[in-house]
Amino acid sequence: MMFHDFQQQISETRRVIRLRIHQKRLYDRCFVALKEEQRAFRKAETRLKKVGYGAHSGETLPLNLLFYNMLGSATPGKLPTRMSLLFAKLNQLAGAQVIAYLSQRVGYMSHEEVSVKALETSERKLKKQFEKFVSGVDDAKAVSLVAYLFKIENLQADLKEARSAFDLGEMARHQLVSLNRNLKEVVVWGGTADMEEFLKPENASIEILSHAVEAHMLLCAFKNELGEFAPGRDLALHFESITGFKDTFFNNLIIDWVEEHKIKLSAFFVRKTLNSLEAMLQGLNSKIIKIESELAIMRQECSAILQKAGVPLK
Repeated sequence: MMFHDFQQQISETRRVIRLRIHQKRLYDRCFVALKEEQRAFRKAETRLKKVGYGAHSGETLPLNLLFYNMLGSATPGKLPTRMSLLFAKLNQLAGAQVIAYLSQRVGYMSHEEVSVKALETSERKLKKQFEKFVSGVDDAKAVSLVAYLFKIENLQADLKEARSAFDLGEMARHQLVSLNRNLKEVVVWGGTADMEEFLKPENASIEILSHAVEAHMLLCAFKNELGEFAPGRDLALHFESITGFKDTFFNNLIIDWVEEHKIKLSAFFVRKTLNSLEAMLQGLNSKIIKIESELAIMRQECSAILQKAGVPLK
């Protein structure tokens, strides 16, 4: 067996190990998130059923009419109670989509074998064979070559995971930009406006809920994919800002209706989340550039060792 054959086997084994570890980590995080969403969804449905508000009530209404029906002055009940019920209804509507999304991800990842013990045993044997193969040239160089190959594959895995997280973050950013634009387009929100005013096309606010839910799902996926790239102290506050997006957004949207009578707090929160996400993406992009640079250096140093050692490549 030539060096090239060992290199391919070591690279493939290390790649699969890193992939399995990454998938297991994502599976665990998605599973926890799924259970939390299911708990919140059941809690919301139970609350709504107690007051006779059916599971499918209001789900076909534009968001502003749902708010009008539940918070309007003609609606019976105390305002704090109605605000709480509306929050439960929004969580129910959003929860159904989020649970379906997370269930799909968990189901997909559960098909993968996540045990890496056998692969790691095979990797150790392969490592010993490789060291024996190059030991005739130079023992010190043999150890160096093995270390370099492992570092190269780990860096390649880091790069792939970082790029995957970055892509999800970019998708979430696009949803937040669209949501921010939708909020700016809403002319009437709350106050003393009548039903006819809310029925005007410019006040329909049809896409607000869908963009908010999509942004929440992608932000959750982005946070899970960060893995080893979780931010340090300088970005810790930004990391917190993207956690639990939909609950804070819904609360702000309700307060805007009741107290501000216009889109204000919710739009500010979306912009704040967008700024935090962009700061994290900038930091992640810097990390990607650093990994690419380290990988290039590692490959050059590995090639230099091979040339000096006179190890045949093929």
